[in-house]
Amino acid sequence: MQCTRVLLAECKQCSSIALQPQGEYVSCTSSDGGILKLYDLSSGYCDYLKTQSRICICSAFSPKGEIMCGGFTDGSIRLFSTSGGELLQELVGHADKVAAVAFDPRGRTLCSASGDGTLRLWRVTDGRCTAVLAADGEDRGYSCCAFHPRKPGVVLAGAAGGFAAVWDSEAAAAA
Repeated sequence: MQCTRVLLAECKQCSSIALQPQGEYVSCTSSDGGILKLYDLSSGYCDYLKTQSRICICSAFSPKGEIMCGGFTDGSIRLFSTSGGELLQELVGHADKVAAVAFDPRGRTLCSASGDGTLRLWRVTDGRCTAVLAADGEDRGYSCCAFHPRKPGVVLAGAAGGFAAVWDSEAAAAA
């Protein structure tokens, strides 16, 4: 395998990176400044997104690639347009940093995992928090989250100490 391009992040360390599903854009966050960058892979152009001095630590793209979101140390999530970089909405509700974000396979729901011990599910169309998830009796800061690729109602999350949890809204509705 050969390296075909180097994107200059202009930071000391790239802390997270995400590739748009269509392969046109890459998002990058840096641990030394928390800046959220959006790279156009064909031109190499870098757009520094308006984070208002907030520190971004994770990012993800919607399945169709039209939306990129970032999770911030202040507990907020910001959604941006990939075509112009404009801020679409800000989601607020976590009491600690947002360590991970993930879109469901249809792009309708966004999951955020936080150091506050909760996951939040957000409706992408209007930014409404539709659920707050936490493992019963567990006080853990979540560090990662994902949706099942074929079952949008199944959410997974992980935390320190090898802890992993699975939530299934379809199973809960059937019970």
